[in-house]
Amino acid sequence: FRDLIHSTDLSDPMQQVASERYDLITGTPPYFRIDFSGSDEKITEAVINQGGMPTSMQSAPARCEFRGGIEAYCQAAAAML
Repeated sequence: FRDLIHSTDLSDPMQQVASERYDLITGTPPYFRIDFSGSDEKITEAVINQGGMPTSMQSAPARCEFRGGIEAYCQAAAAML
């Protein structure tokens, strides 16, 4: 039996190694939805409907759905199972 820990960002496809499969994937998906307005080229506003806007650039993606919600998180994890 061997334990191997990889610390990575599931939303970054460059971090995923397609040939590797894992028995267990854990993490904390973002939990505050954000409504964006503007165009694909330029977002003009981001409104958090629950909680407040994080003040730390490092923790913001962990708390808010800037890069997708639970659906994107599960899809990325499922590709490695």
